[in-house]
Amino acid sequence: MTARRSAKAERFRSAPVGVIATRADLQRAVRLRQLPDFFELRLDALLPILGEVESSMSKLRAPLIMTARHPQEGGKHNLSP
Repeated sequence: MTARRSAKAERFRSAPVGVIATRADLQRAVRLRQLPDFFELRLDALLPILGEVESSMSKLRAPLIMTARHPQEGGKHNLSP
């Protein structure tokens, strides 16, 4: 593989994402030794435990993105905008 091709492949590689949508996911994520490129916090699914999520965020040790899906897209708890 040439250096040019290798650089291009690296630029378009898939990034591992750690999706956190349950209390068990959150507990597992804070204990991970090999971290994903980032964690996705599914706020619609985590609504009942947002206090736990907030207190655990500093322990996740990887960049975070937060999402809240609409119920028509599989979201939970009918969140309002």
